[in-house]
Amino acid sequence: MSLENDRYLQAFAKRLKQAVQFRGIRNHGCRTRIRESFSERGIAISNTSIGRWFDGVHLPSTDNILALAEILNINAEWLMTGNGEMSSTLAVNEAGEPTNIIVRYIPQLEADDVSPWMERGITTEKVIPFFGELGRNAFVIALPDQSMAPKFVKGTMFVVDPSRVISPKRPVMALVMGCAIFGYPVKRPGAIMIEGENLNYGPTMANPADVIGPVVSTAQQMFV
Repeated sequence: MSLENDRYLQAFAKRLKQAVQFRGIRNHGCRTRIRESFSERGIAISNTSIGRWFDGVHLPSTDNILALAEILNINAEWLMTGNGEMSSTLAVNEAGEPTNIIVRYIPQLEADDVSPWMERGITTEKVIPFFGELGRNAFVIALPDQSMAPKFVKGTMFVVDPSRVISPKRPVMALVMGCAIFGYPVKRPGAIMIEGENLNYGPTMANPADVIGPVVSTAQQMFV
């Protein structure tokens, strides 16, 4: 097996695991559940063969990849090639019609990773699924303290999108002397005051360049 082929198999296996996690299918009994779904579609497949897909040993046929995408309700092109977004059609719009939800995997960063990520991107195994549109440099970072309590407790996973416009009604993240600061921005001459929810934490003065971007959502932690 060539190195290039092996990498493709491993990449496919990783996407398949991501899709299964996204669907909330537990590892125990996962192969049997998928085999039964294939059987319902008149396709005979063994647990052993399915296991080889997950292990990155064998690649399903094109027909089986299409069936997998249908079973997991995801984008077949993404599953096959990694191109595009993994999507779900479980939601409905205001008219009651099925609609796609865009699903992205965004990196979970530490404070020291934010600047390198903004400049050139970094590689990390810690990623979190997000449902919806985000800018290219969006990331997830944990709230490091109780400054946003009681609304948000320490460890809350914040989705930060540097491409979004800053608003005084939405919390922002700033990097001040290498520390991640979260709070609501209040403009001052030549500076921005970052004020948290917790009155026990005083406001922090930051330069406009220190502000990374607004917090657009919280995220559920999930490693893939």
